Formats: sequence, structure tokens, C-alpha cells
Amino acid sequence: MSELIRDLRLSVRKLGTQKAHSAVVVLTLGLALGLSALIFSFVSFFVLRPLPVRDEKTMILARSTHPQESNARPRMSYADFVDFRAQTRTVEELVGMAMGTGALTGSGDAQRVSVAAASEGMLRVWDLQMEKGRRFEAREDSASASPVLLVSHGFWERSLGRDPAVVGRILTLDGRPCTVVGVVSAAIEVGRFSEIDVWLPLEQSSPSQNRERRDMTVSGRLKPGATPAQVSTEFATIAARIAIDHPDSNKDWSASAIPMRDGLYGSGTNVILALLVVGVCLVFAVACANVAGIMLARATTREREMALRLSLGASPKAIVRQLVIEGLVLSVLGSALGLLLAQCGLLLMRSVAFEQFYDLVVIDARVIGFSLALTLVAPLLFGLAPALQLAGRQLALVLRDGGASSGTSSRVGRSRRSLVVLQIGLATALLMVSGLSIRAAIVASKFDLGFNTSGLLSVRVDLAEDRYKAPEDVRARTEQLIAALTAAPGVTWAAAGTEIPTLDRTRSEGFSREGDTLETKRRAIVTVGSANYFQTLEVPLLRGRGFLETDAPGTPAIAVVSEALVARAFTGEDAVGRRIQIGGASSPWVEIVGVAKDVANNSLGHPATSQIYLPFAQRPERSLVLFSRTGDAGSALAVLRERMRALDPDQPLYDAKTVDQFAWEELASNRIITGLFVALGAVSLCLAIVGLYGLTAFLVAQRSREIGVRMALGASARDVVRLVVAQGARLTALGLTMGLALGLLLGRAMSSVLVGIKPWDPLTVSSTIATLGIAVLLAHWAPARRAATVNPIDALRQD
Repeated sequence: MSELIRDLRLSVRKLGTQKAHSAVVVLTLGLALGLSALIFSFVSFFVLRPLPVRDEKTMILARSTHPQESNARPRMSYADFVDFRAQTRTVEELVGMAMGTGALTGSGDAQRVSVAAASEGMLRVWDLQMEKGRRFEAREDSASASPVLLVSHGFWERSLGRDPAVVGRILTLDGRPCTVVGVVSAAIEVGRFSEIDVWLPLEQSSPSQNRERRDMTVSGRLKPGATPAQVSTEFATIAARIAIDHPDSNKDWSASAIPMRDGLYGSGTNVILALLVVGVCLVFAVACANVAGIMLARATTREREMALRLSLGASPKAIVRQLVIEGLVLSVLGSALGLLLAQCGLLLMRSVAFEQFYDLVVIDARVIGFSLALTLVAPLLFGLAPALQLAGRQLALVLRDGGASSGTSSRVGRSRRSLVVLQIGLATALLMVSGLSIRAAIVASKFDLGFNTSGLLSVRVDLAEDRYKAPEDVRARTEQLIAALTAAPGVTWAAAGTEIPTLDRTRSEGFSREGDTLETKRRAIVTVGSANYFQTLEVPLLRGRGFLETDAPGTPAIAVVSEALVARAFTGEDAVGRRIQIGGASSPWVEIVGVAKDVANNSLGHPATSQIYLPFAQRPERSLVLFSRTGDAGSALAVLRERMRALDPDQPLYDAKTVDQFAWEELASNRIITGLFVALGAVSLCLAIVGLYGLTAFLVAQRSREIGVRMALGASARDVVRLVVAQGARLTALGLTMGLALGLLLGRAMSSVLVGIKPWDPLTVSSTIATLGIAVLLAHWAPARRAATVNPIDALRQD
């Protein structure tokens, strides 16, 4: 132990005398370890952090699938849920939850809250812990029971001021007084669960019996010995039975089961995490190669020192231990800097993000432990080779020759060349990934959404069923709000719709055209819009007309369809004047009066899904988005709020923002992910430049006598510069070739998250090559200039 303490003191003293060298190494390791800790904090949250359920490996999520739906939905309808719950034999208990919103009073001004209607068994199966009070009781999961609710920990803090007497308090939700029976623990506030304010018993929420309304998250716990694959087989069988009993709503629908974690976070998250982990591993490798190059160069200057120590009785083992401890000290300092940089990175993300999720990603014990492990591994990667090289040399020859031998310099040069090729290759691959991320973000920002977001204000309202029981009540209130918006200063158009195109979750329904057989079942996204909907959103009408004030209740049912629907259902035919039937055989026929341009109702970069627009007057909906085309969003919003206070002070308006602002906030996570990839590429490029510069400077110093001879024999400064650059160009070409191949492999791995571009995107490849070319020139500029100014006489005088 005393020897270790002595070596540690000697290492600190030695590094203190070489402040510039130590600072470069610590900064290099700090950048790499900081990025590693930052990325691992996400891995820790998504992969290592336990879900707030008991024994998550036995938990599954059910999802519905349809051949015409682009994505499998981790949801099903309430009626289907009841049938699956009754028929399953592989799941101990199937439980469900539906997300919605409500108007809450009794805690100050009326406010919109996020509501989760959950079956009583869900709280038990998920083993949700309570901070105060109790869970729902089985008798309370009934429409006839006394209304009760739970509040989330976050809502209890934000809106109820951590009221210690909250249990037993009466809150009015959508006009119905409910007794608070408990406060749910903060541990559940993960992912979408962090958005929940209030929990209701499922049956008290009056769940929809419409099987087309697939809005429930259904989960369950596997029976002993059962697997998700077995559950999927059983679910497919049950779905086939339901499809036979209810062909109008369930034909071609199937179901399967997936592990709970996969369902909550999705496959896209796993792909991005895997790519980030690969990227940070490459950066860490580049950093260690860079530091190893620095240590190798430094080793040649310490051969005389180590020879003296050996001659005084030190063993080769002691020499290796000394140098490894020096590397460990540098690594510890780099790790401390890295953790600081990682914390700053998280703070920066939280400042630009609009999701509560980023508050949950922290530098916790797992991240610190991971950083400690890298701190211990790093010296073995960058310090052991130089240490073994020094310890293994016949250093008596060094004492005799008075300095480093040419053989040593030659070996160091070869080692550093190999490290630089590795650095350039890894940096190229990361630049490719960064370039693809940037290109995808640019393409997404310029993607034609099919409507004009500029100057479009959106405000959400959910008209409470207790106060707006009849469809005519919903129509009347909505028309009053649209009229108030239309009269506001600066407003040119105003309308209402059921969602913001592209940004909101859509609802699909089955339909058939006139002449289809019973076996033919098509699907389309159904959107409800008021008169002037297409003018307000500036969705171009290609043929026919849009919605008019005369499309009122009692008039013939009409619809506008998208060009994608026309292309698929009316191939080569004019759809205007044709009829379609939305829903089952008992549904009324609807006449198509117009064809609208496609909007981006599917994932960006993917073909638009068939879409049907129905007039609000003929099919009123309670959950609406009020749109207004205005140059003064603040004035329009103030008028609307004032009108709502006059009409119904207990009905809150929420999410008031321009569509551009909404899109900016929705895409914040995409920008952060792109920023992480850019940071990985930028750091690796900087480290590669530093490594190439260090190698070039080392080789110039090593060949100064040769350069002097060349210049004495008539070589010009240009010839010397060409000689120096040629050395680096060969290394760059090798590294670039290796890096492009690796970059293409990583690009193929991330193809599922790229929008509108291919992994071999020509602009990205050419930009990567150009960036590396500029980097090579920068790395060679100073050493080449120094070589060109070598004095031949001074060079020839060197020993």
C-alpha cells in the first residue's frame, strides 16, 4: 500500500510539471466520458430503471393489428377488452385504462386535467403504490357507485398545494362531485403516466361501446409458464372469433401481446438508444486512441528517465505500475470533468425541451457507477501499451546513446499511424451518422404537410357531457365559439376540427364504397370539421367543394375525401358524386362532394393514409380544436377566452398556441436526439484532428534531418509541404475508406428512423468526405509550415 501511495504522489507531482500535456488529456477524456455519461443516463432510464410495476417480466401489453394500418396499436376498444378479459386463459387478469381529459373545479379556477379511467384490477395488477389514502375498491368500479377519484403526486403538488387533508376532499370533474380517496405515488410518473392528473374507476367514466374506438391500453400478468408468444397466439384466436361476431367493426383486426417495456417505449426508442450507445462507444474509442497517441509520443521523451530508475533498482513491474497510475489519475480527473459536462448537458436539454420526461433523466448512482467503470478501463486502453513499451526496452542502450533510439521512434511512429487511421475511420462513421440525422431533420422541417401552419392558432376544448348532453347543445356552443373567433381582430377564417393534422393521434374507421362486396373492407382516417374548415387550414380542394353552412342536420349526408383514398378506392375514377358507407351495414350512405389534397396524416416521409372528412354539423364531437387564421394570435385568444368565460366559466380552454409553436414543441425531442448525434460526430472529428495533428508534428520532428538534407539538395518549401501532406493523405484515405463502410452499416441500422432519405444519401457522403478533407488540411497546416521553414544547416547539425 505504501508503494501505491508513493507512486500516486509521484504521479500527481509529475503531471503537475506537465500542465499542458495533462490538460489536453483530461479535456479529451472529459469530453468522451461526459458524452458517455449523458447517453448512459438515457439508457439507465429506458433500460435499467425498473418499471413501476411488480415483476415487470411477467407483464404484457395487448396491441391491435390490421393489414391496412401502418403501425400496430398498443390499444383496443372497451367492448373488445371485455371480450378478451372473459375469454383469455393465458393471462391471470386482463386490465385496461383509457386516457382522456376533463374539466376540474374545486381547486381554484376551472382547469383541464388529464384523466386516466382505469379498471379496478389495474391498480392491483400493476401494484401501484399510494402516497396517501387507498386504491379503488372493486365495488367502486361501477357506474352506480359513489363517484371517487385518485390524484397523481404531481397534481397534488401543483394544484392542491400538497394539502395534507386531500383524502376526503371533494373535487368536481365534468360537473360531477367526486371524493378523493388517495394520492398515487410519484414512482408511477414515467412516460405517458407522468401526464396523468386524475384517476377514475373505468366504469364510472361511461366507456364507449363503439368497437371502432380503440383507445384503451390493455395489459395483464402472464400465468405461470405462459409466454408472450403463447398469449399472442391465443389473442389472435380470440380476435378471429370477435371478427366473426362483429364483422362491421372487427373484420381483419387481430391482436397480439408484447412485453410491457417494449410496448411503453416502442421499437423506435430502442433503435435510437442502440445507435447512441454505438456512437458513444466509437467516441470513447477515438478518445482512448488519441490519448494513447499522446502517451506514446510522451514515452519517447521519458526513456532516459525510466532507464535511470531501472539502473537504480526499480523493477519493470514498478515502471508499469507507475505509468498506469499516472493514466488513472488523468482518467479520474477526466471522469470528474465528464460528469460535470453531462449534468450541464441534461440541464441544457431540459431548458429546450417541452416534456416532463427530461426531468426524470438524471445522473444517478447507476450513471456514476458506469462512469467509474470507464474511468478504470480507460487507462488500460490508452496507458498500458506505452507502459509496456518502456518497461520492455533495453533502456541501458538509451543511457549509452543519450536519448531515444531510432528504433523506438520508428515503432512509436507506426503505432501512432495505426491509432490515427482508427481515429479517422471512427470519426468518419460518426460524421456519417450525424450527417444523416441532420439531413433527416432538414427534410422533415421542409416536408409538405398539405396545409399551411403559418399564422394558424389552435385552442383545444372538451365540452363536458354533463352540461352538453344533446348533439344540438354541442353544435350551438361550438358555433358560438367559432363566431367569437371570426369576429376577433385580425382573424380572416375560423373553424373547428377534431385534431391538428400531422401532430395529433388520428382515429381510423372502416368504410365501403357503393358496389363493394361484403368481404371488401377498407379503412380510412376520419376527421370532423366545421364549415370553412378547408379555408381556415388552407387545405387545397382538388375537385368539388368543401363544407358549407347549409350542410346541416337533416340534410343529405356528405363527405370530402383525400386524393389517397380516391387513388386506392376509386382507381382512375372520379369520386365526386359517388357514395360510401362508414361503419357497418346499418350506417347511412354518404355522398362524396369533394376531393382534398393529402395532408401528412401518417409518419413523415411515408405515404398518406386514406382520409375522410365529415361536416361537424352532421356529426358533432365534444373534443375539438378551434382554429383561426390570424396575424394577431394574442388578441384572438383573448376574445375567445372572454367569450368562454361569459358563456360557461366552468369550461376550460387549453393548449392555446400556434400550430407552428405546437409543432416546434412536439419535435423538441427529435432536435435533442439530432443534437446528440451531432455532438458525437463533432467531438470525434475534433479528436481525430488533434490526433492527426499530433502525429504529423511528431513525424516532422522525427524527419527533420531528412527534410534538411532534401532542402540542402534543392527541394523547395512547396516540395516539403507536399511531402508532409502526402503522409497524412495516405492515412486519411485508409481511415476514410474504413469509416465510410462502417458509416453505411450504421446508416442501414438507423433507416427505420430516417425521414425521406436513404442511408447512402449522396449529400451526406459527399459532405462527410469534404469535412474530413478540410480537417486534414487544418491538421497539416501548422506542421507542414514548420517543416517548410526548417533551416538545413541546423537540421544537418543534429546528432
